[in-house]
Amino acid sequence: LAEAYADLDNDERARAASFIFPRDRDRFVRAHGYLRRQLGAFVRMAPSEVPIVVGDGGKPFVEGRRVRFNLSHSGSRAVVAMTRDRDIGIDIEAIDRSASFEDELDGLSRACLNPDERAALSLAPRAQRVRRFLSYWTAKEARMKLTGEGMALDPQSIALKLSDGLPVGYLRPHAPRADLLFIPSRPDMICCIALQSDDGAG
Repeated sequence: LAEAYADLDNDERARAASFIFPRDRDRFVRAHGYLRRQLGAFVRMAPSEVPIVVGDGGKPFVEGRRVRFNLSHSGSRAVVAMTRDRDIGIDIEAIDRSASFEDELDGLSRACLNPDERAALSLAPRAQRVRRFLSYWTAKEARMKLTGEGMALDPQSIALKLSDGLPVGYLRPHAPRADLLFIPSRPDMICCIALQSDDGAG
């Protein structure tokens, strides 16, 4: 934790200090220290010297370097995705099997999924509905983070290409075009990457 804190810049330290609960502060410090360490290795700079700045859309980038990156965290887990030149978004979610989350699933589905996705979710066995919903959500959030639009991009405006009820690509938005990839992780987590297509079409 001390090493991670030493790698942060002043803005990140100020953000860390703003957390009310020590657990949340420590998770922020570890995640952002890890991010800086990975970026530093990627661009061959000391982690604390990596010039991370925030773009007009709110998405951070490394000034003057071709690296693109994105950070996501859920509970005690954090993931970093990096690439050159192509924008990238990543999302990780813990699989919440609590009864309260299952009770909220219908409302969340109406808010986040389009009719085809809701229909596919309804066909999933009850024991798989939470995992399937979170596979839809991580795919959508990764796409939202690809451009830095976040919740400004309505989740329902993102249409997923489905195969046997599972997301395998994006039908909309048409630009920028993006590929979808699920990353194997812990059994209790789902992790997804949206990567800008390399055909130059956005």
